[in-house]
Amino acid sequence: FLDRLPHRLELFDDVIPVLNKLKSSMGITIGLISNLPNDSQFLSNLGLDPYLDILVTSDKSKSMKPHREIFDLAIKKSMVPASECIHVGDQYHSDILGARAARINPILIDRYGNFDKKLDCPKIKNLAELVTLLEAGGVRQDS
Repeated sequence: FLDRLPHRLELFDDVIPVLNKLKSSMGITIGLISNLPNDSQFLSNLGLDPYLDILVTSDKSKSMKPHREIFDLAIKKSMVPASECIHVGDQYHSDILGARAARINPILIDRYGNFDKKLDCPKIKNLAELVTLLEAGGVRQDS
């Protein structure tokens, strides 16, 4: 499947340093929820394996974002209450609305400034801003 994607997938420069900080310094359980098929080689090639505690794909959950089932499976695997979970995604409909339906606190990452209107969730421009947001405790929303 991945060989049919129109573009080569690469990590942004901030991904590994921030995942390392979240995992080692902050003790956060890290998961990946993806509509891509389960492909551990893909994760290995990107260098994500050492940082991920949980991987939930559309193959495993039999559903795709924004459907609640894919998020619910991630919650179950994490053994963390949904209210303490955070989902960072770059798509408002599939990531933000999907996470919110599962009672997960959503954060929109908008690296290119595509969402210029006021949103009903926190918005960050890069992952370093996620660390700042977490350290300030400004993530949880009343839903």
